[in-house]
Amino acid sequence: MHAPGGVTGYIEADVRDPEQIVQEAARTLDFGEPVAVMMLGILGQIPDCECACEDPGTIVAKLLEALPPGSYLALCDGTDTNAELAKAVATYNECAAYPYHLRSPARIASFFEGLTLMPPGLVTTSRWRPYVTDATGEPREVDALCGVGRKS
Repeated sequence: MHAPGGVTGYIEADVRDPEQIVQEAARTLDFGEPVAVMMLGILGQIPDCECACEDPGTIVAKLLEALPPGSYLALCDGTDTNAELAKAVATYNECAAYPYHLRSPARIASFFEGLTLMPPGLVTTSRWRPYVTDATGEPREVDALCGVGRKS
């Protein structure tokens, strides 16, 4: 019997092994009901790879494949649209044990293929919290995109 607020479980796994994640999550989650996968800042840790088993798009697709209709994907990651940020990340990656991989907006959008994007769509993360504004009263733009997509 589950508590009215739901249940929580912890899985120690590598995101590059979505089958293990799904298998372990099935011990806690009922995959007969919609669930959500949250990939917030995770895919930037995984390089685009010719090896399909470790490609971020393949990882997302395998996770979503296991979910029933009505489930959601929440995803946020950094974009390569700012030259200064790209240079800073490149400098960081020279010494980083775990480099970060910025992606184009089109590449991030591709992770939502086959899903229905929920409003406000795939937008900069500041557009999800527009009440946090700069001196002009506009949301502060950041070099990251986020979205929530629903599986049909």
